[in-house]
Amino acid sequence: MTTMMVAAERRVSGRALAPYVPRLCRWQVLAWVIVAAWALTAWRVGGVTNELQAVWLVRFVVVLGSIGAMFAWDDPSRHVTEAAIGAHRRLVGGRLVALISTVVLAALPALALVRGELTGGTTAGLAAEAVALVALLSAVALTLQRRWRVLEPAQYVVLTVLLIAIADQATAGRWPLLLGPGQGWGGAHQRWTVLAVVSLAVCAWQMRDPAAPRFRPVLRRGNGG
Repeated sequence: MTTMMVAAERRVSGRALAPYVPRLCRWQVLAWVIVAAWALTAWRVGGVTNELQAVWLVRFVVVLGSIGAMFAWDDPSRHVTEAAIGAHRRLVGGRLVALISTVVLAALPALALVRGELTGGTTAGLAAEAVALVALLSAVALTLQRRWRVLEPAQYVVLTVLLIAIADQATAGRWPLLLGPGQGWGGAHQRWTVLAVVSLAVCAWQMRDPAAPRFRPVLRRGNGG
C-alpha cells in the first residue's frame, strides 16, 4: 500500500507540466535556425539550374535544420523531472514535436524552390537521408544525455555531421553516402535506411522513462496465501 501511494505521488499529470512548456527547449535557437535556412534558400533563388544543385541545396538546409533542432533535446532540469513517473514521457513528446517541426519548416522553402528539378525517386531519397540524419543526431544526443549525463548535448552533435563527411570520404568507392542522382543512388540509400533503423532503435531505447519500473510482475501474490 505504501509503495502504491509513493508511486501515485511520483506520477505527474500533463496539467502539472504545463508551466514548463515555455521553457521546454531553446526556442530562440530553433527560430534562428529556421530563419538561416530560409535566408540560404532565398540567396539561391535563380541559381539552381539542375538536379544535382537542387539535391545539395536541400541537403544543406536539412543539415542546418537538423543541427539546430538538436537543441530541443537540451534539458538542464532533467535531474529534476526524471524522478517523476510520466514527466519524462510527456516532455519527450513535446520535444519531438519541436524537433520535427524545426527540420520541416527549415526545408520546406528549399523543396518548394527546387520541386521542378527533382524527380520522385530523388525526393524520396532525400527524405530517407533526412530521417536517417535526424535519427542519428538524436541517438547521439540522447546517449550523451542519459549515459554520460551531458544534459545539454546539442553543442556536440555537429561533430557527428563532420564524422559522416569524413566516413564518406574514407569509404569512397565502397560505401558512399553522399552521392548525386544516378549510378549508386539506390545503394547509397539502402545504407541510409540501415543507418536510420539502427539510430531509431537507439533513440527508442534511450527515450525510456527513467522513473518507470523496468519489470512488472505478471502474477501478484495475494494476502491470503
